[in-house]
Amino acid sequence: HFMKRLCAIAIGLLILASLGAKAQSKDVYRSPKTSIWVGFNSGHYKQDGYPSLKSNIGGSVMLNSSFWIIKPGNQRFKLGIEAGWLDLNYYDYKVNMQTFEGGVYRYKFQQFDLGMQAGLCADYHITRDIRLHARACYNPAYSGIKVKDDLNCAFANYGTAGISISWKHFGVGFDVKFGKAKYKNIDYEEGDEDHIVEGDEMGSTVPGTINGGEKLPVKLTSLRTSIVFSF
Repeated sequence: HFMKRLCAIAIGLLILASLGAKAQSKDVYRSPKTSIWVGFNSGHYKQDGYPSLKSNIGGSVMLNSSFWIIKPGNQRFKLGIEAGWLDLNYYDYKVNMQTFEGGVYRYKFQQFDLGMQAGLCADYHITRDIRLHARACYNPAYSGIKVKDDLNCAFANYGTAGISISWKHFGVGFDVKFGKAKYKNIDYEEGDEDHIVEGDEMGSTVPGTINGGEKLPVKLTSLRTSIVFSF
């Protein structure tokens, strides 16, 4: 009889422990560790001596992972490290330049970035299903500017900061990306009939190109609006 009672007590304790573990797990706020951001970009290109150019169209894809380090209590608020394994961006610029002689010089060029991210992140659960996520990261990238058939490449130093709000596994995100790059030389060819619309030929450097052997310093800023998938 003693062994039967002991077994019954042990089974009862296991059942209570199991129920307690389930109740405790429901009290913990869980956050997805991986997110995919698919967005639209608005890029701003600033070359010394010229006004800032705004892109016409642009898009981006980001793949990020969050590693939670500080998660006190029921983990409603968490701090951790953000790792962006992929940060791919594209921008299309159309340029209309007024020449000193009164003519107009029209052309377009494309810019792309392929980079990674590393920094800090935080999560806060407004409710069980509604979650705020913020991040601030260093974002090195391989960047390129394509003018006609010429590709002008450089290493770009970016910083990025953003916030998203999600319901379960879906949400929207907003972030800003900013930094500088010094692109390798692309020689500007004067008298390019594919580009000149009216007026005299341009005798100086135009955005996206450079005359001479020096490098082309550029400031780049991007505002991104994304759909966020978390899992």
